Amino acid sequence: MGKRGKLIRIRLSSDALATARFVVSPLMHIRGAMSPYYPRAAEIHETLKRRKLRILSILHGECNGDSLVLPPGVPADSHPDVDTELQQITAAPAAFVSRIVSRIRKNRNAEFHPFAELDEREFAELLASELEQVWNDCLAPHWSAMASQAEADVDHRGRAAARAGLGAVLDTLHPSITYREDTLSVAGGREADVDAVERITLYPTVLNRICRADIEAWRAVGVRLSYPARALHDTDEQVTQALSEVLGHTRLTLLAGLGVPRTTAELADLHHLSRSTVSYHLARLHRAGLATRARSGNSVYYQVSTEGCRLVVPVPRTGTTNDG
Repeated sequence: MGKRGKLIRIRLSSDALATARFVVSPLMHIRGAMSPYYPRAAEIHETLKRRKLRILSILHGECNGDSLVLPPGVPADSHPDVDTELQQITAAPAAFVSRIVSRIRKNRNAEFHPFAELDEREFAELLASELEQVWNDCLAPHWSAMASQAEADVDHRGRAAARAGLGAVLDTLHPSITYREDTLSVAGGREADVDAVERITLYPTVLNRICRADIEAWRAVGVRLSYPARALHDTDEQVTQALSEVLGHTRLTLLAGLGVPRTTAELADLHHLSRSTVSYHLARLHRAGLATRARSGNSVYYQVSTEGCRLVVPVPRTGTTNDG
């Protein structure tokens, strides 16, 4: 979605700009995996079904993961680990838990509601447990590469902010976002005006190409904006050309498609190449240490390695959404 249509307008105070921070968050990536825009959404659905994760199955199937937000409060670390963030869930205020429960009840008949007997603390602990299982099954094996990609984005944005100011950086995060005259506007499916906030936290994500602005209940503690980490087409054209000359256009294109684990068949379909051609180039990328390889059942999945992330930022699917 471009910079048109309905807008969430968020007025940022000078303190918000001065104290803005970037956070590489495992929990934000779990939420990205729960999004319908995630390219491997079927894998998440299968995990929820196999593990019988009742809360996340409802949120994934009926709420599109929109209720999965971080609890209120300022992250203590710009690179929190997943255990720290899950502890935030279990210790979250009642208002945070009630918001998720209310969202579920809007999508399920209350008299058949499977969580009616749980109090807010028990519900929060069950939610954290389910999130941990999704993390362990689907994201943990790939977190090193994903975190490296997100950190590379933060480094890039930090250098840009040092040269031109954070306002200029905000205006380049995504086509759905503009920053003009102290107002951050995010295009989405709703209209909203948020009074001046004192804090903004920015979360680069690598699993899909959507943006989310977390507002509403968390206005008092600031705004959280998750955005897609910098992609290949955002890199400097001269750098891209140089990489293409070294790696070859086909290998560079394949590497750019490995932001999430993919099989040879999936890459062949994605790039309209024969499987034998893809297999040949993947073997060379793997041998060079630019791609990792892991077997799951009868399938072999490739993904860009930490070293590969330093050369190219993969490009997942596009989309835009906002949560509030």
